[in-house]
Amino acid sequence: MSAPFRQYLFPHDHPRLADIRGIDAYAYREVAAGGGFTGGLVAGWRPLYAQPFRGVTSDGDLVSGLHPP
Repeated sequence: MSAPFRQYLFPHDHPRLADIRGIDAYAYREVAAGGGFTGGLVAGWRPLYAQPFRGVTSDGDLVSGLHPP
């Protein structure tokens, strides 16, 4: 059985997956930081790491009261 989302995934033997096949999350962190597989996605998040977490949004407006202190 095949799920519809699979049409958007790289095939298992695709060359772009060669660097990440068989590695754990800690090793993937190093590969992703290099930008090869992620295409710079992680690099765009890096400046946000220093900012405090403000909440959750799905439309740009913060949803308050989800996780009270």
